[in-house]
Amino acid sequence: MKKRIIFIILILSVLSGFWRSDVEASKKTRLTKNRITIKKMSSVSVKVKNPKSRVKWTVENKKIVKIKSVSGKKKNHCKIVPLKNGKTKVKAKVGRYKLSCKIIVKVNALSKKFTNNKYHYNDNDTYNDNDTYNDNDVI
Repeated sequence: MKKRIIFIILILSVLSGFWRSDVEASKKTRLTKNRITIKKMSSVSVKVKNPKSRVKWTVENKKIVKIKSVSGKKKNHCKIVPLKNGKTKVKAKVGRYKLSCKIIVKVNALSKKFTNNKYHYNDNDTYNDNDTYNDNDVI
């Protein structure tokens, strides 16, 4: 009788271990963003979530974007700055994982440059701040 009670308690304790609900699956290593469109004169941050080891950042085409800064305990946070129009990839290597993010750099259709009280639109047309325009004028 004593052996049966011990056996039942042993079986119940083993079975209760299998039915635990607080067991979490391991989290995947991934990037926060997989595709980014950057307008010129702005910057974007990309982060590796759940890195197991230190992150190594690289750029496919260094003429289009530049990695301005890398931060975080495992270097998992990266700030990207555009240099000129085009498409490229930023890659992060974490241990055996290789993660990539597609980057498209575009210039606004009407990007302004301010020089000597003149606005330059698309480097061809200019107008002064002091000029007056009617509602019918098209800039």
